[in-house]
Amino acid sequence: MLGSSPLAGVRVLEIDGAGGTYAGRLLAMLGADVVVATSDSATALDPFVAAGKRAVSPADVSRLAPAADVVIGRASAPLAGPRTITCAISPFGDTGPWAA
Repeated sequence: MLGSSPLAGVRVLEIDGAGGTYAGRLLAMLGADVVVATSDSATALDPFVAAGKRAVSPADVSRLAPAADVVIGRASAPLAGPRTITCAISPFGDTGPWAA
């Protein structure tokens, strides 16, 4: 179908900040329906990373995660359904002085 977005109809839940904000932004640019659940108002309201996303309360994560096609966040695996793609991003690695 000419003019359709490559990720139209894909539901993405972005759980926490760090590297996931940019990944969620890229998926939103490709047409995915991205919902960001964060208590960090600066991340939720930043014009660049928030473009194309909807913000919800972190309390909504357990309700939204089973229906998501993709879950982005360090604690994503236990919340995801059996067919959900999970992505955990740490901007400075898992070990070391700057580990997230």
